[in-house]
Amino acid sequence: MSFKPTLRILLLTVALSLVAASAIARSAELIEPQRTEIVTLENTKATTPTQVRRAIILGGARHGWKPIADKPGILTLNLSTREHEVTVDVLYDAQGLQVKFRSSANLNEQKSGDRITIHPKVNQWLSALNEDIRSAAVSGGSQSN
Repeated sequence: MSFKPTLRILLLTVALSLVAASAIARSAELIEPQRTEIVTLENTKATTPTQVRRAIILGGARHGWKPIADKPGILTLNLSTREHEVTVDVLYDAQGLQVKFRSSANLNEQKSGDRITIHPKVNQWLSALNEDIRSAAVSGGSQSN
């Protein structure tokens, strides 16, 4: 099957455009979840930082996040798949927490000043982590020692 040179160039241009569009579609601005206030079902007891830390560990474990560093008020978690890796700091106190992006590997991370673009899945993972921690705290995961 032979194509005229003009048709060949047109097909090549379309193919390259599709590849470029696919690469662009795999980047989004990083969105870190806002600070989450902890409100337990049994609002009669005050939550302690130790209870919030435990909820972070339990909630993170639901989707494979593992603690890799632990300082008072900051728990560093890592999610590692076969090809990708994300590390976050979870800043916490007795009243709540905030998930802060730290680094990634193989997720198209690009920094420009204060702005970070990254694979859109990272935003989903951070949001899910935040919700899993909140859920663990509310359901009583934060109520253990």
